[in-house]
Amino acid sequence: MKNETEAENTRGAHTPRSPAYRKEDLGTDPALRAWLRFSHSSLTAAQRRELGTANILHLTDFFTRPADDGQYPLPLGITIAVDEQAVDRDLCWAAENAEHHLIPIDHPDYPAALKEIYDPPWILYVAGNPRLLNKQFIAIVGSRNPSAGGRVNAKAFAHALGESGWGIISGLATGIDACAHEGALHGAAVTVAVLGTGPEQVYPRCHYDLAQQIARCGALVTEFPPGT
Repeated sequence: MKNETEAENTRGAHTPRSPAYRKEDLGTDPALRAWLRFSHSSLTAAQRRELGTANILHLTDFFTRPADDGQYPLPLGITIAVDEQAVDRDLCWAAENAEHHLIPIDHPDYPAALKEIYDPPWILYVAGNPRLLNKQFIAIVGSRNPSAGGRVNAKAFAHALGESGWGIISGLATGIDACAHEGALHGAAVTVAVLGTGPEQVYPRCHYDLAQQIARCGALVTEFPPGT
């Protein structure tokens, strides 16, 4: 019989989902649409620095209603444009599958450590279980063309660490990344793949089946919106 600590460390498929927003409210939730507008705005890196991250977290009220001319005035005399079509694409992606989630930076499922980096992404696109994103992880990454021994070791390390309760995070690339995910899955551990593409893309394509397994037992996460 597993105790509560062991149960918490088992595969992510057993962890209850907490959707970022109710699916039926995706298209009408003003706070979510405001974050998406902000994410798809013409705000530059220099303007972000000028406004400051702390202030930006309180600026979504400026985006809750569509602008008649497509221009949104912000403090400090800054005016920005928003790609409303990109906002709609994000909402369509999230609505098409119960396991697709939009996680803005102020949501409790947003990784706390990620907020501490310089210029964190305002929205995360998650396929799988967003509640796992604040679990303790160990990253295993490496060569795209490892030796046979390297592959065996990556799988073994991921398997052993997963059995000890750690989540395994990697990048879904060929070589060591894929071995790390596979080792975690074989050890019934939580694994998360950080993508360098939009959430509907799997690269390399040969890892499509692996990506589906990760989404079922953990999560695919990216800062890049659908269509990129």
